Amino acid sequence: MKRILIAVATLGLLWTPRGMRADSTHVADVNPASNYVGVWLLDREASEPIGPLLKLMEVPWFVRKMAAVVTPTLTISTPGDGRLRMINQNTIRSTDRAIVADGSERETEDALGRKVIESATWNELGQLVVTQKNHIEADRVVEVTSTWARVGQTLELTLSADSEVRPLSIRRVFRPKP
Repeated sequence: MKRILIAVATLGLLWTPRGMRADSTHVADVNPASNYVGVWLLDREASEPIGPLLKLMEVPWFVRKMAAVVTPTLTISTPGDGRLRMINQNTIRSTDRAIVADGSERETEDALGRKVIESATWNELGQLVVTQKNHIEADRVVEVTSTWARVGQTLELTLSADSEVRPLSIRRVFRPKP
């Protein structure tokens, strides 16, 4: 009996449930969206500038310069119908997005009102991964992947772009709004 208890205890220590990394204290929730709910404020000092990504996406110069100085407030909620609602409030343009993380592609608009194809899913770490295909020109597409991760008391956004011009990755950090 003692050997069985030791064997069960050892298996419990070695077994890593889905959604939990062995090197982390992060555990994916049954509903990972609940880890993201709240009001978040961009931490400009801990974040990398977004300008290079906006330039790659051919966002106008004036908008890029304004984006460099605004501090957006992000409100995330779960309406209860399987969607994740993200309201981004800033002085340039506020947006209200409904994200369905089922892997299906949907036509939507980016922050500038341009048509994009978007898909979203939850990865094995409980991170929200949103991919947007931005048609800059008829023959040029920039694919931007936004990976949202809850890290301790912060919400981290990694923006990765893949285009013919160059690959790019930018990290943005959000903290709970006081």
